[in-house]
Amino acid sequence: MAVQETESTASSFRIAQGRFPKPYVVFISHSSRDSWIAQIVAEKLRALGAEPWLDVKDLAGGDVLTDQILSGLDACHEAVVILSPCSVESKWVVFEIGAVWGQHKRVTPILNNVPYDAITPLRGSKAVDLNDFDRFLGELGKRIDQWTDSEE
Repeated sequence: MAVQETESTASSFRIAQGRFPKPYVVFISHSSRDSWIAQIVAEKLRALGAEPWLDVKDLAGGDVLTDQILSGLDACHEAVVILSPCSVESKWVVFEIGAVWGQHKRVTPILNNVPYDAITPLRGSKAVDLNDFDRFLGELGKRIDQWTDSEE
């Protein structure tokens, strides 16, 4: 309990001093037909302490899509790509994968009823089956902890 109180006090002090901790941002790439799954993934990421970048949350009517998506990709620390029969046909998903890789950021494919090599550029990436998503969350939690420690 004392450790939690100390961490809480330290966080309160940083906030009082105007030093807000930056969130660990995870961009969620998906087909619009997989929005429900993407929203569940976003909830899980948020519960873990990450800030999900998700189109339905971060895009507004009238936004220039390419500009806003590129801003989200620039701000993210890593991305997850929900691969499904719908997303493997999406030009936006391929665009987002390329943009993240162009910045040398981690891209984790999350497989939903498709094989690991469903999109050619991702064949070399370690994919996670949607049924094993909790394992991915454990790995992500460690990366968030390391990043948080390096920011303090």
